[in-house]
Amino acid sequence: MLGAMLEHERQLELLRGEVVALIDDHVVTAQWCARAGRFGDDGLRVIKALKRWTARGDHPADRAPAWNILALTPTRLVVCSGRYVKRLPPVEPTGVLAAWPLDQVELTSRRIKVSSFFASTGSTYDSTMRRATIRWDGEERPLELDFPNDRLARDTLKLASQACADA
Repeated sequence: MLGAMLEHERQLELLRGEVVALIDDHVVTAQWCARAGRFGDDGLRVIKALKRWTARGDHPADRAPAWNILALTPTRLVVCSGRYVKRLPPVEPTGVLAAWPLDQVELTSRRIKVSSFFASTGSTYDSTMRRATIRWDGEERPLELDFPNDRLARDTLKLASQACADA
């Protein structure tokens, strides 16, 4: 248990360092995440990908890459675009996708189950994840991000949703 806690703290510090270099602000907590629908099997995946590739809007979901980072600062909630790397942290920030003042944003999260079918064995693998929904003033379409279901993601989402509610 202690080893897992220390590993989460190490990952958080590494991720904080990466994000601080990008946004020049104190980062309370941060966690890597994926665009909603990135994991699991979905029959409409190709249609959704085509819609996303041809989207020309200013909505963050239209520009969100496969891998992202959610960061909480004392005054803002920041979503950074990122790219996958083969080291810790597994996502490296490449730019700021969106940033909102805490009093103008609402963050909720829930557990979801994703299923993947393995054709070679004819079996299905189920795993649980956390889906965060970010709503902000003046926009009817939310931004949805999928997080791993680990302690660091749960703590990050809890802190961020409490900070948004208290602001």
